Amino acid sequence: MYFKPEYLPPQKDPKKHKRNRVLLVVFLLLIVAFIAIYYAFFKPEDKGPVLFDTYTICNLNGPQTQDLFDKREILETEIFSDAFFYGESLTITKEPYVSTEKNSYIGDTFQLTNLCSNEIHSFLMTSNLDTNIELSKLPVGFYTVDIQENLKGKSLISKQELDFELTTVTRNDKRIKIEVIANKDLFTNIYTGDPYFKQHHLFLQVSETDVNKLIADIYLDPAYNHHDFRTINKGYVSDTFVGSDETYKFANDVKQKLEEYGIVVGMTRKDDLEIVNTYGIDGRVERALKSKAKYMIEFNFGTEYNKTLQGVRAFGSTLATTNFQQLLLQPFIDAQLPVYIGTRNQMGVYRNSKTNGLDTINLIRESGGKALFAGQFSERSHEENSYAINNPNSVHTVRLDLLLSSNENFEKLYKKNYEQLVDATTKGIMNQLEIEVNQ
Repeated sequence: MYFKPEYLPPQKDPKKHKRNRVLLVVFLLLIVAFIAIYYAFFKPEDKGPVLFDTYTICNLNGPQTQDLFDKREILETEIFSDAFFYGESLTITKEPYVSTEKNSYIGDTFQLTNLCSNEIHSFLMTSNLDTNIELSKLPVGFYTVDIQENLKGKSLISKQELDFELTTVTRNDKRIKIEVIANKDLFTNIYTGDPYFKQHHLFLQVSETDVNKLIADIYLDPAYNHHDFRTINKGYVSDTFVGSDETYKFANDVKQKLEEYGIVVGMTRKDDLEIVNTYGIDGRVERALKSKAKYMIEFNFGTEYNKTLQGVRAFGSTLATTNFQQLLLQPFIDAQLPVYIGTRNQMGVYRNSKTNGLDTINLIRESGGKALFAGQFSERSHEENSYAINNPNSVHTVRLDLLLSSNENFEKLYKKNYEQLVDATTKGIMNQLEIEVNQ
């Protein structure tokens, strides 16, 4: 019996079958390519076991510290030459720092990134050494330092290793330590043992530190009682007044008032009889620099040819703003004490004059260390203050003329207003240190 089938399986189309096999091969090749790309570019690198220790930051361990740097954007680099403190400010220069050359970074913005918090702090570099990177403004952390040029950041690289530090003024019984570090060997690759960085990248480490009484916040210099010019200079002297004795008494009284606020105060003279020169070993400049004080005030009695002129006035460096002088004198103005107005109505605020491009007042210039070109004014300054020439911890010094001894009523006016002069000076210093005075 014969049955005619109603269904026959479809016949294979050879051309279509071949096309399907090609598509399958292409699909498999794409899978292999994707896997290869993943392993080549996206799969985390198997770095192997941690074999070496490294410097750590931000309370991280070694692997976490290295991972933090691994993930950071790699910036172009910029080589700088010098870095130094002036008071509580940090200045960085592109070229070697010399008195005859302008810092090329003036007008540029420096960006400090706290790797512990990702906070960014920006500072404008200017010709005023006291207002550049203001260190007292930085929270605790570990900072990279970049310069912004044409909206692009460049990582700062030092030509040589750097390692110096500053402790800020004591505020609320606390101090902050600022460490300037540029050392390619600081961080070690924890897998290979090689230096992580190939160049001396600049970092700032900011941390809280104990108040070390051997490090002064501010130094007070009672003028006179020196023989800088062979004979002993006692300042203004009369039957009832000896300038060197009075400046020491004044400085000591201000010192005691400042210490009530926890400020660590040093003095260039240990007592009213000690003879201390400005220059030389164990001189006033060296004592101030050794103390690592951030600020210093010289108490002096000014003079003028015009005997009718009178008033308090303050002089600072030509390479700094007049902020210190203004803050120092404001309490004198508030208390309606006599303030020297001068020919241009400066209300007692002055920069000292220049000689050959350098500050003329010896104590201001030489205590300024590297920042104010200490040891370069004369052969004598070079010979006797050689220790100050490249000292990066420069003291921000101001001279305060406590009235003019050339005025015929000087003694009477000084003695009558003595307590007010001491109080106003203390308040002025506190203004500069940004510490509130108890009323």
